[in-house]
Amino acid sequence: MRIALLLCAVAACTAPEVREEPADIVLRGGGIYTADAARTRAEALAIRDGEIVAVGRDADVSRFIGDGTRVVDLTGHLALPGFHDAHIHPLSSGHSMLGCPLHTARSVESLLEALLACARESDEEWVVGNDFDLGLFPDGGNPRKAILDAVLPDRPVLVLAADGHTSWVNSRALERAGITAATPDPPQGVIERDAASGEPSGALRETAQQLVASLVPQPTFEEDLRALRVALREINRHGITSFIDAAVGEREWRAYRALDDQRALGARVVTSLVFGTFSSHEGEDFERVLAERGRYASARLRTDSVKLFLDGVLEGETAALLEPYLEMGEHRGELNFEPE
Repeated sequence: MRIALLLCAVAACTAPEVREEPADIVLRGGGIYTADAARTRAEALAIRDGEIVAVGRDADVSRFIGDGTRVVDLTGHLALPGFHDAHIHPLSSGHSMLGCPLHTARSVESLLEALLACARESDEEWVVGNDFDLGLFPDGGNPRKAILDAVLPDRPVLVLAADGHTSWVNSRALERAGITAATPDPPQGVIERDAASGEPSGALRETAQQLVASLVPQPTFEEDLRALRVALREINRHGITSFIDAAVGEREWRAYRALDDQRALGARVVTSLVFGTFSSHEGEDFERVLAERGRYASARLRTDSVKLFLDGVLEGETAALLEPYLEMGEHRGELNFEPE
């Protein structure tokens, strides 16, 4: 024993490195934000079977590297926990990205140029645009059909505002829907009209949008899957690994479950069942609809919230107010549910 100690002292030997069971993934060479108040930063971490098994310095975590370990060099960058988004609509957003997105237009002129470009590239009868900025129209956020008629008079046009509560249509679309001066506003909806003639002016609010939108051919199941894949790639690209889809029905559920079965969902998803206004279940027994929420449940997909549209939005003068809107007589908006 004395000889062994003497030899070790002379050779300055150290204890052999303890090897750990290899991790599946190791991140190193950068910064790790731990979200631990006692130690917010580290250099590396190791993951095995979907769980973090080590956090620390590069040298500490290196012992978790084996032949089958995927080693990611952060090259000085910072790794963060996945973000959670509390309110998004991936399926409709995916269709917008694949269709005619207009959210980058910063003037009416550029908006029309983008819409015309989409119309030229499409063989479909309907011209459908998405996500335009209602603030481009200072007249109470009230875009007129005459603007669309001047550039697209022969095809029905439906352009959805970014807030989801207003659609802009041309005269051909109004004709297809049979909307005239005599058409009453639907429940919880507004057909904007010309003050002098009473004719529809081109903007449809809330449920009135469905008078035209219901005429546009609906996407197929395969088109829904493609749109959801595109949206999920964009969501993941920004570091979002879980989210709440704030309005779902049968189409969304089927698409989510199909990707989940293919191990292609790429996020943990909470879906919100829509009930009441804007719901296909309107008028049905609430408890019966709610009981269906587990039909598509899985480890990554669950429904534990309900979306209720209490009223509309300020930009379309459909939000319910205590006092009347300025320069709109006694109009205060309306509630979709009685307070009780």
